[in-house]
Formats: sequence, structure tokens, C-alpha cells
Amino acid sequence: MATDRCSEGCMAIDMVPDDALLEIFSCLRGISQFNLWWWIPLVHTCRRWRHVIFASPFHLRVVLVCDSRTPVRKTLEIWPPFPICVHYLPTGSKDENTVAALEHRDRVTDVFLYLESIPEYERFATRMQEPFPALTSLVLASNMSPELVLPETFLGGSAPSLKIVFIQKIAFPALPRLLLSAPRLVDLALCEIPVGGNISSEAMATCLATLTNLECLRIEFQSTHPHPDHTSPPSFPRTVLPFLTLFCFKGISEYLEDLVSRIDAPILKILSITFEGSIFHTPQLCQFVNRAERFKLPNRAELEFNFLSVSLKLKPSDSFELDVRCDKLIEGGWAMEVVCQELSPLLSRVDCLDVYGGANHAWPHWRDAMGTTGWLGLFRPFITVQTLRGSWALWAFVVYALKELTGERTTEVLPELRTLFFSGFRPADLEPFIAARQLSGHPVALHPWENPGHDGQDREG
Repeated sequence: MATDRCSEGCMAIDMVPDDALLEIFSCLRGISQFNLWWWIPLVHTCRRWRHVIFASPFHLRVVLVCDSRTPVRKTLEIWPPFPICVHYLPTGSKDENTVAALEHRDRVTDVFLYLESIPEYERFATRMQEPFPALTSLVLASNMSPELVLPETFLGGSAPSLKIVFIQKIAFPALPRLLLSAPRLVDLALCEIPVGGNISSEAMATCLATLTNLECLRIEFQSTHPHPDHTSPPSFPRTVLPFLTLFCFKGISEYLEDLVSRIDAPILKILSITFEGSIFHTPQLCQFVNRAERFKLPNRAELEFNFLSVSLKLKPSDSFELDVRCDKLIEGGWAMEVVCQELSPLLSRVDCLDVYGGANHAWPHWRDAMGTTGWLGLFRPFITVQTLRGSWALWAFVVYALKELTGERTTEVLPELRTLFFSGFRPADLEPFIAARQLSGHPVALHPWENPGHDGQDREG
């Protein structure tokens, strides 16, 4: 009986048209996206399946993975001329196999190289001085010091098929030239950009003008870079990135300010910013956010304090997310005060503010860094907040600041405040503030935070 059922199943699958089989295999590829060898068992199943797969290698994204342990020349002899994925991680194995794979420039579609030594870099860079016409994905990373610098002739300065570029901790001064030849690019990530790889904001904007298919953009500098050459808004029309939905930036405010004055991202959904160094005037950033069609003035904001940073998150709706972070502990509090002041036009409708934090051992440092003036300055831009909620770990510092708001200063900060929610608090701590608000005709109700979550905050309630 079992044999009969097996035979019936084989007959049923044999009746499936080739086009339907192709779609089934395509679904299997999607499910097995992290297993690049997913197609091997299928081609060994039967001659027909092998024929369907071999006839559509590009549709099914069939690739030959060549890593440091792959006997490349033998592997390439066995299989048809499928696209090649070059993958190199230092494993103690020699890199001859990877170098051999790079010799097939017309077939290489993906390159992933993680470099830990100068000899490795030199061997690979030597093999990549000419164009790779089929290359769609380029991932280069290093943990070396001093920094690696890619030559101007890398990839022959041309990569017309590129869709993904990820470069980490490697300088590439000639990158703008390469990007000008890559109109199909959808994902560009430049992480931990070393000083030698600095690209001016003007040059970056010029590159972006040709990348009209770009969906994700990450620009993250390794350290504080010099100020841009141009700090005034350009007089010419801004570059429009019609498909950009994600933009992450880490660096100095001047660079970002100059860059966003030159670009528009109408359907931007996620904007993540990490400022380093001092924060300067950023009116162009506010205008850039306002030009995003998905952005709506938020009614909720979150201030999150961690040991080495503080971040501001705006919650306008599910369609747009803005996260601004300031690194460095001692400067972080003051920097975020400036950020909130600069972004005050975006805070004009915030009626609920959550303040929370992480590890308790950070709080003595925040107390020394902020002081009463710092906390009040941080709250000052939130002129429409009616509800303030804070985790137990920050209660002492907020109370420390609010107790100063008596007499003529009663409504100097948070003038519209109506309700305070805190966990782990003592009502007596705020009696002077509560009494002063009552006398001023702007009463504030004090309530315990019944469901603050595991770390002292209820971010969704």
C-alpha cells in the first residue's frame, strides 16, 4: 500500500508543468535564503528537476559558493557556468581558493571579504583592479589598524550591476566615482568610515543624485571628521531619492546639516541619527524631516538614558520613526538638550513624554553631568506636554529638577503639565512643586505607574 501511494505521489508531481515547478523552486529559494546551497539536493532528485533548475539559474538565484575551503577549480569544472559567490573569512585556511574564484570576473555576482591582514588585502585588491560586470553585491569589512585604503582603480572604477554595497572600516576615497557608475544600487552602507575615507557632504549628495533606486542609506563615521566645506543651503534644486525609506547617520551635525539640505526623501520611513561631538544649529534637519510625506507631528516622545548615550525617539505614527542619539556620557546630556531645542518645531504637539533608562550604575554619572540646569533645559522645549512618565531609576533626578520650579518659576518648564506618572516614588518628594502648581492655577496630579515593565518603564502604555 505504501509503495502504491509513493507511486501515485511521483505521478502527481510529474504532472506539474515546468513553469509551476519553477515557481515552487523559487519559493523554496526564498525559504532557504541563508542557505546558498539549497538547490543541490533538488538537482540530484531527478533529471527533470535538474533540467528546470539548470535552465533558469538567474531566476532561481543559483550560485556557486566559493569560500576559503572550496576547491574552486574542481568545483567550477563539475557545474555549469553558474554565477559565483565569493565568500572569505579568515579561518586558518589559505586564501588561494578565494583568489582563484576572483579570476572569473564575468561570473562573480557576490563578494564578501573580511580582512585581517595586509597580505590578504593586497592579494584580493590585486585581483579586483578590473571591472566585474556581473557584480551585484559587494561587502568589504576589516578590523585592522592602520586603516586599509582601496585604490582608485578598484573594480576598474565601474560597477553597473551593483545593488548592494557595504564597506566597513576601509577607506575608499574614489567611492564617488564608482557610485556614479552604479545606477541600480538599492542599499548603500558606509560604516566606521576612517579619516582617510572621508567624502564631503557635497560629493556625497552628487553621488546620490544618480542613485535614484536607493532604498537604504547608512553613513557612519569612525570618528569626528572636519567640518564640510559648504555649510549654507545650495541654491540649486535638491536631489530627490524617490524610494529611500531608511536613512542612518553617525557623525558631526555640520555634515548631516549640509547633506540633508541637498536631498529629499519623500517616502522616508526610518531616520536614525547618532551625533558625535558638539551639536550646532540644525534647521535643515527639521526641514528635511518635514518634507517627508510620511511624517506627521508626533504626540509622544521618549527620552532614553543609557550608560554612554541618551536618545530621543519621536512617535508620530506607525508610518514614520525618528531616533536621535547622542554618544558619550558626560557630554550626552548637554548635547541632547541642544538637540531638543533644535528639534523644537517637531515637538510642538507632543503631549506625552516618557523618560526611562537602563543600568543603575550610570545614574551617578548622569547626576554629575546634568545637574538641575541640565534636566530643566532638557524639558524646556516640551511646551505642550501634559503627561510625564518616568522609570523609577530616573525619579530622583527628575524630582531634583522639578523641585526648583516654585514661585515665579512654577510654569517656566512644562507649562501644560497635568499628570505625573512614576514608579517607585514618594509623593512627599514633590510636595513643593505640586503645591506651587496648584497655587498658579496649573494643577498637576501625581500617580503611581502601575505597569512600568521590567526595567521601570512602560513604553507602549
